[in-house]
Amino acid sequence: MASAFLVPLIPRIAANERTASTVMWTLLVTGVTWTVSASAEATGRVSEVLVKALPFK
Repeated sequence: MASAFLVPLIPRIAANERTASTVMWTLLVTGVTWTVSASAEATGRVSEVLVKALPFK
């Protein structure tokens, strides 16, 4: 998911705004999908981190 935010640093992709946007969204959706479909143990760890990081419940 973090790689989606690094796309603007790649000159050839950043030169074309539409391509950069498409690549960013594709990487972001792929990362979220991969995280959600990961094992139950990984999902539990992510949930624990989010509960600690977010000020509301």
